[in-house]
Amino acid sequence: MMTTTHYGATLPSEPSAVVAFGGPGPRTVAELWRDARAVAAGLPRATVGSHIAVICADRYWFAVALLASWQRQHAVALPPSGQPASVQRVTDRPEVLALLHDIDGGHGLDVRTLAAQRPDAPNQINLSGPTPPLELKFSADQVVATLFTSGSTGEPQACTKNARQLLGEVALWVAHLQLPVNTPFVATVPPHHLYGLLFSVLVPLAVGGRFGRTTPVHAGSVCALLAAQPQAVVISVPAHWRAVADLPCGALTNVRLALSSTAPLQRATAEGIEQTHHLSILELFGSTETGGIATRRQLADTLWQPLPSIAVSCSPTGQLRVRSPLTVCGVADDFETADRAIVEPDGRFAHQGRLDGVIKTGGLRVSVAHVEELLLAIAGVDDAAVIAVESAQVARGQELWAAVVAPLLTVDDLRAALALHLEPSTLPRRFVLAPALPRSDTGKLAIDEVRSLFGAVWQFEVLSRHETPTTCDIEVRPPPALFYFRGHFADHPVVPGIAQIVVLVGGEVRRLHPNWGAIRQLSRLKFRRVIAPNQVIALRLTFWATVGTVDFTLHRTGELCACGRLGFAVPTAAEAQA
Repeated sequence: MMTTTHYGATLPSEPSAVVAFGGPGPRTVAELWRDARAVAAGLPRATVGSHIAVICADRYWFAVALLASWQRQHAVALPPSGQPASVQRVTDRPEVLALLHDIDGGHGLDVRTLAAQRPDAPNQINLSGPTPPLELKFSADQVVATLFTSGSTGEPQACTKNARQLLGEVALWVAHLQLPVNTPFVATVPPHHLYGLLFSVLVPLAVGGRFGRTTPVHAGSVCALLAAQPQAVVISVPAHWRAVADLPCGALTNVRLALSSTAPLQRATAEGIEQTHHLSILELFGSTETGGIATRRQLADTLWQPLPSIAVSCSPTGQLRVRSPLTVCGVADDFETADRAIVEPDGRFAHQGRLDGVIKTGGLRVSVAHVEELLLAIAGVDDAAVIAVESAQVARGQELWAAVVAPLLTVDDLRAALALHLEPSTLPRRFVLAPALPRSDTGKLAIDEVRSLFGAVWQFEVLSRHETPTTCDIEVRPPPALFYFRGHFADHPVVPGIAQIVVLVGGEVRRLHPNWGAIRQLSRLKFRRVIAPNQVIALRLTFWATVGTVDFTLHRTGELCACGRLGFAVPTAAEAQA
């Protein structure tokens, strides 16, 4: 029994029951208790306000680290992402005494190593007899976790959760969802975010369910995992649901419950999931600061229904206020959010976007979220983000910039489609077409990262071209601002191999053969020399008689940099005529 003085959540009661599946293999409840005790023994003694930072890719080891820290009476500090700089900022905080992780060669304490040092005496864990559960006791106001906001509107902010807030929210969701014992949980979001912590670790433990150890993000991987776990709860975000919507009919037939949070779910995505997979997504509305606030199934009702014990209201200016036992205010006072809403007499509400999501440009008001929705509704747009920036023309105030993933569209196409719905002065002033948006592992976008896309160059500079019926020779130069230099590497930037193949070679092939599809085969690949900024590179393409096959070489001053053979998807005669 996991208990607090006022709040409790029941761990699975059967020691031999599976609590985690997938990845390196299943783990039982007894193993979870045993490993948590062993890791707790290796942690420093708790002090006033002490925290243990936790970052684990394997959800089982995350649960072990979490329970071990609590067993030792530490709170946990969960970094906003697994990036080294993000983790370092958290471990540098004065209250953090240690870092628990499952990263090979990582700094700090490897939770797997600590667990391997456990004493396996028969009198400690007896799988065939009674197994003592963990006893975790907290006062209602004891801090049990510090999480961080996503940083989508600025620097991530620390948000502490006491037992009343965090374990109280677990109890609220358990009562609200009414899930049976042994329910499997599959999450495409990591457990260090509040959404992932609740629904991929704490709620599964509380209902006696089992969770996936891995965090699949590709639609095919999600589908494969679900095939082995019938009647699963799927915890995901809109960006991932958009990809899942394209799966073939029947891929989600065994899903018990589909959850979506962290960002607005586009209606087109919800409709696609329901029409193709007969699955109605339950959206969750809340924030790191407030915890859960409301739910809805937007195809049945566009309004949000507050959760039990939670009430909402609006300020005179339309600011959403929440009265909830899960906020720092508790039920004694309203918590003012950064959202706009219209509250109905029965307590349901329509979310109107963020307070900072409506700007005035060219004398007219425009919603950033609305422009994003219009872009995402355009056929051929895979993803989009719109940000508001201060205009260089002072009289305009702010202006919109749009970053769009739309491989087959031009900026003129996008502008023309938006012009059907928006006044000319409210159209985005700048567009950038990108191969992908820099979304976090929870599907969110940081404004600074989106803005940086507009300073990037996405194509190689073409110096010359010479074509014959079977060959094409192109001279190119990678400009220093080429996006693909980012992260490869700070002191010695080079063009990564994937950019050489997909962007440079693949881009030139599709320019010559626009009806060819994606690269399907890679063979005879060799990378001999690096390509640095401003180096002139000679690309030769040689097309085979077999349609869809091309050899390529990349030379720099006569020296081979890379070579190989690519096979492209080619439409059939019937498809080409369609």
